[in-house]
Amino acid sequence: MTEKWVLILGGSSGLGLATAKKMASHGYHIIIVHRDRKVDLEEINIHFQEITLSGVKLLNFNIDATNPDKRRQTIDEIKTTLSTTGKIKVLVHSIAKGSLKPMVSNEETTLNHQDIEITLNAMALSLYDWTKEVFEASLFDEDTRIVAFTSEGSSKAYGKAMQPFRRPKQPLRH
Repeated sequence: MTEKWVLILGGSSGLGLATAKKMASHGYHIIIVHRDRKVDLEEINIHFQEITLSGVKLLNFNIDATNPDKRRQTIDEIKTTLSTTGKIKVLVHSIAKGSLKPMVSNEETTLNHQDIEITLNAMALSLYDWTKEVFEASLFDEDTRIVAFTSEGSSKAYGKAMQPFRRPKQPLRH
């Protein structure tokens, strides 16, 4: 029987951590990619231990998920761990890294080009890059779901409706 895994990008707090706990309670093994300071790891590890108490496996990687080299190394480690007995059933993107500076203001520092690039890289392009590389590593199950959380400042948050991730019937053309 194939083990069911959930890969959560940004899973050490907030929606990502809540998702990890919920999915673990339903028997899914958990992979969390997060970026946290050493001073915060003791509290984070308490949450991770809580997850494993439900009897599931947990892998965690404290890395910069937007770094291409770290992403490749992490995917290689995941592939080795899952081997032939596990597949990723759900990919959750919950990276929240961006600027809340105003575009125009006479009183505050305003958004600049670099702020926008950092936000787009962390909250949009990283989803594409992770999805593509996990797919190319043949780690997705046939009916994998991909969920991306986003926010609109501090006023609302929502999750993209889960849609099946299906492998193309024809080979991908480059």
